[in-house]
Amino acid sequence: MARPSYRLLGMFCGLMLAVGACTEDDAGVCCKVIPGGDETLIPEPEQNDQGDFRDVVAQHPAFDCSGLVCVSTQGSPAYCTHPCRDAGDCPEGFACEPILQSEPPPGSQLTPDDKFCVRALDTCRE
Repeated sequence: MARPSYRLLGMFCGLMLAVGACTEDDAGVCCKVIPGGDETLIPEPEQNDQGDFRDVVAQHPAFDCSGLVCVSTQGSPAYCTHPCRDAGDCPEGFACEPILQSEPPPGSQLTPDDKFCVRALDTCRE
């Protein structure tokens, strides 16, 4: 009976980790839902009573985003984003900022302290 080659197994595992580490950041990509998902879940730009745009964030497993989070900032179309601790966690041109300005509805896992990679976008990437 052949013994497994631990060296070969280690190289294979290392390759898989490297491939996973090289995935492209989808921050800024237009928010979409997975096939069969409810498109009404995608956040729409909102305005307050004074007509100023509010930032809107939503998290849902139906979002076709690596972080399962979509955001509309300053009236932009909704785009994919992900949580961050500081700007170093975000792609170039994005800032790490809190989005929620008040307590979320009951059952939400997002809090006003959560930060996400955001930027002002006139359009999102397809």
